[in-house]
Amino acid sequence: VVDAPDFNDRRFVASLAKEYATQKVEESFAFKDKPKVSDRAIVSKSLSIHFTTGSDEIMFGLYFTLDSLGETMLSFGNTYLQVEGNTDSRGSEGANKTLSAKRADSVKAYLVKNFNLPPERFVVKGQGADKPIASNDTEDGRALNRRTDIKVVLNAN
Repeated sequence: VVDAPDFNDRRFVASLAKEYATQKVEESFAFKDKPKVSDRAIVSKSLSIHFTTGSDEIMFGLYFTLDSLGETMLSFGNTYLQVEGNTDSRGSEGANKTLSAKRADSVKAYLVKNFNLPPERFVVKGQGADKPIASNDTEDGRALNRRTDIKVVLNAN
């Protein structure tokens, strides 16, 4: 039985680290075939991260959600993420495609940087305004359409 105060004893971990100093833990990850946006997700509910108008900057209050997702990715090594950026219908088609791709890339960049995930574990796509989930006739609807949809997909080798 390990008491809670002893559970994370740094002295114990440090003494073991000396014995294994030359060893390296590596996780191999390779796709059998290049993943596609159409691959089926293992999580039945999509996660959406919303953005302000014209921005690809992740809002401060959403880091907690992305941190939870990063922890999931670390726990399930044989998975990858589909990240699809979206916009509302305002603006030109080209500008919306570019912005939506930047939104997807910003989610990927955050997870790669903060969880040291390999970039190969991501499939990103900018959808532009092609996949609205609400009407673009109201501000509330447009706000819902400014998002990235994220799905966790099993890497079936």
